[in-house]
Amino acid sequence: MNKKCFVILALLLFFNHIYTDSLKYNSFNNQGVLGIINMPSARFYDESSYGITGFYGTPDQKITFTSYAFDWLEASFFYSKIQDKPYCSIETDPVCKQSYKDKGFNFKVRLREEDSWPAIALGINDIAGTGLYGSEYIVASY
Repeated sequence: MNKKCFVILALLLFFNHIYTDSLKYNSFNNQGVLGIINMPSARFYDESSYGITGFYGTPDQKITFTSYAFDWLEASFFYSKIQDKPYCSIETDPVCKQSYKDKGFNFKVRLREEDSWPAIALGINDIAGTGLYGSEYIVASY
């Protein structure tokens, strides 16, 4: 029981030092867009900001170039390598022995800025390419 109280007390003391998605500590997620892990956020960096992210996981590795041409638009280009997916179906061709490659574009548009109500954004992932990462979303952050 004493150990459990100590753990709870330690978590409460260090709670202010744990940052996830906030206005001050924004970060890029695994997809190269602003958010946490694989979940996008409705927040944006300032106009003319840019970022380069690399993700090395299983089954895919990805590099993403993200830019903010306007304070309401996030645009990114990614290039990924997907393991355990054949590049082509001809087994005798040496080119087919490499891993599968994919590229695409992501866009996110701010619909509403954060004030007393949450920020709202609309996004679309993997516009060009194969569409393996394709998705559309609407997200709110407060």
